[in-house]
Amino acid sequence: MRIHAKYFLFFILMFGGGVASLAQAAGEGALYGPEAPAGSAFIRVFNGQINLPVKEASIAGKEMGEVDPITSSKYVFLDPGALEVDLDGKKHPVTLEKDSYYTLILLDGGVVKLVKDEAFDNRRKALVSFYNLTNVDSLDLKTSNEKTAILESVSQLNTKNRQVNAVKISVAAFEGDQKLAEAAPMNLERGKVFSLFACGDKSSPKLVWVESQVSSQI
Repeated sequence: MRIHAKYFLFFILMFGGGVASLAQAAGEGALYGPEAPAGSAFIRVFNGQINLPVKEASIAGKEMGEVDPITSSKYVFLDPGALEVDLDGKKHPVTLEKDSYYTLILLDGGVVKLVKDEAFDNRRKALVSFYNLTNVDSLDLKTSNEKTAILESVSQLNTKNRQVNAVKISVAAFEGDQKLAEAAPMNLERGKVFSLFACGDKSSPKLVWVESQVSSQI
């Protein structure tokens, strides 16, 4: 009986460990979702309208859902080519290249612009992307204490990028020497992309951080 008990205990431990491993793998699959196929294109929508939500955004059958004012959807991945982004029933044609990332920006008055983002794969740095969606011709991004310039001369409706060390940082947007707006402090983490959108007009601009993420939709 003692021998049988040993074998029974061994069986339980081995079988139980296998079940736990399978459950863990299934959980990880659910958490991370499917990986994008090689050669995919990636696109997200940023709603730069100050007061109006985008109630429904989609592209090629992939839903990006509702996008509140001055917020972003996640990136969705899809086959590259000529496609249409549907924003509340209005079609916006885009051409997407493989292995590329894009942000479709919607501004007050229905102005739409497609911006090509920087692809990033550096596990030792963070990437800061700064978008000037204001009515100011050129903005600089500096630390809030004005001691360090991060990105300079970002023209209207364009973006610039910079790889930085992981750090908790406070930044502000400047027009020349004039501080226009200050962003909430952000913990920049290695291997991640942090987008900072400057929105609104010069009299009352807003700075909004978005941690870039990819949707798990197939």
